[in-house]
Amino acid sequence: MRYNKPALSFDQQAELLIERGVEAEKPNLIEFLRQVNYYRVSGYLYPFKESADSEGFIEGTILTEIKKRYYFDSELRLLILSAVEKIEVTILRTLIVEQMTMKDKHGPFWFLDISKFKDLPHFPESFHDDFIEFNKEKLLDKTTDFITGYRNKYTEEEALPFWIIVEKMTFGHMAQLIGNLQRSDRIELARKFDLPYKVFGSWIQALNFIRNACAHHDRVWNRYIPIQPRIPDRKTIPGFYQPVMVKESNKNPRVFPILVIIQYILNYIEPKNQFGGKLQSLLEDYQGLPYEEIGFPKNWELIPFWTEINT
Repeated sequence: MRYNKPALSFDQQAELLIERGVEAEKPNLIEFLRQVNYYRVSGYLYPFKESADSEGFIEGTILTEIKKRYYFDSELRLLILSAVEKIEVTILRTLIVEQMTMKDKHGPFWFLDISKFKDLPHFPESFHDDFIEFNKEKLLDKTTDFITGYRNKYTEEEALPFWIIVEKMTFGHMAQLIGNLQRSDRIELARKFDLPYKVFGSWIQALNFIRNACAHHDRVWNRYIPIQPRIPDRKTIPGFYQPVMVKESNKNPRVFPILVIIQYILNYIEPKNQFGGKLQSLLEDYQGLPYEEIGFPKNWELIPFWTEINT
């Protein structure tokens, strides 16, 4: 089957949505479509469909409600990005540098030794090859002053020290790096947050996913989140179970558990953080939205990790 839908003008897009049941003044709807784009708006309209196969919308599908969801989602993404940035700088560009370079067995060029990673049966050799090639490419970077200064001073070195190369790595690169470290190093890093290493690894992967979604302006509202963080067992960290259960069904995972783990990690790296308070204020600014659509359970604010809510 070939795609044969024609492009529509903003006026035609507005007419089509109104015809299908969106209640709106046409000029206001056109203005919103000019700002947002029809395809992006459709993601927020999906829960209002009469059925999964229908093009029509249920009665009461009002433009103002769609706009509330859109603007809330935009502000939530900014809040998440700000928090994840702190986590990225602290964990991925500070703690791991200290851990992997300060030990006698490691050093600034520890990554050149493939034995510092997982045993070969469990470790793709291509990752190490790609990482070494990435380092060589960045060593030749002429656009970054600290790399140029290093190269001009240390002319006989063929690699960048780890604390320099991490500044050129993405969150995804760092998540992959952590996942391929020796088990002992992953355990040591996770212990800094009182977490089992497999739980911590899943959190880094989930944070990488949500960070990329937010950075690329993808919808978080009512979105299926394919990479969900593991939840520690009840004995390890009971706060994920009482007085409110954090983990939701794997059949329909949403963003809420990731918000909780962001708060949990921030409590270690910035004990007086305001993430929970800002989240609560955001929900209050957009009262009336069905927050269960993004995984918020009843009495979510009773979860013990929210520093600015429970103080």
